[in-house]
Amino acid sequence: MNVGLQYPYVSQLSDRNSNEFRQLAFTLIQVLEVIYRNLYGSRFKFIIVIAFSPMKKRAVNNTEAEVQLVFNENSTIPIPTGEEVVTVLKNIADNNNTFAVTFDANAITLLNEPYSVGVRFRTNGTFVNDFSKINSDLFRNRTIMIKNGLNPYFIADFPTTFNILTMSNYSNGTDRSLRAANDSILNFMDLAFARSGGNPNITQIAQTIIRAAKNDSLPFKIYLTDIIVNGTVFSSSDVSSKISVLMACFMVAVSLLFTRFS
Repeated sequence: MNVGLQYPYVSQLSDRNSNEFRQLAFTLIQVLEVIYRNLYGSRFKFIIVIAFSPMKKRAVNNTEAEVQLVFNENSTIPIPTGEEVVTVLKNIADNNNTFAVTFDANAITLLNEPYSVGVRFRTNGTFVNDFSKINSDLFRNRTIMIKNGLNPYFIADFPTTFNILTMSNYSNGTDRSLRAANDSILNFMDLAFARSGGNPNITQIAQTIIRAAKNDSLPFKIYLTDIIVNGTVFSSSDVSSKISVLMACFMVAVSLLFTRFS
């Protein structure tokens, strides 16, 4: 995010090797780490100061810092959204700015955050209320189990863009219309992907989950007829048919290209 600072900008701040850059970066990192570690605990890892620049569209000669916040990819508790992170700092700037640097609330903006894809899937198991309490041992242990089970598949299928898998909630999934799932749990998952890879393909995400579900090594069973990715319902047959159509289109395109250049 961009962080506006009530601190006079000097040209030396554009040089990462200058004393001015190092001193201001050190102070800013200390302040931001206190703020976010106190709020998010082990979910928060560290701050990176990317650059300082003169504040844009402001009459005063203040400084703007571009910073990156890194959160713990192994956290069992959902990480905050970019907007939440920005709001935290704006509230401090408006109400309780007693730190070594003074923030400008009007110049704190979100620059970028990973694409977030919401997924809901049904698994076997009996739901208990503690599954829906993010600070409970049952929530934590179940989240670790699911992350350990699914992470390797997303890392393999999205090696350059997959960032983090977090579980946001669990609920009772018992549905008497599903004869194979008299006792089941609905699992709500958020997947984060780097923006450098563009908008994630939700069919490919569903395909990854189905591939994992068909592997007997998972310590839980995923029901293949009830997978929802970003609001779209998928089943094993749906994904297979969509992939077949895409392959057919590709083969037609190759055939036309071959004919053209023959």
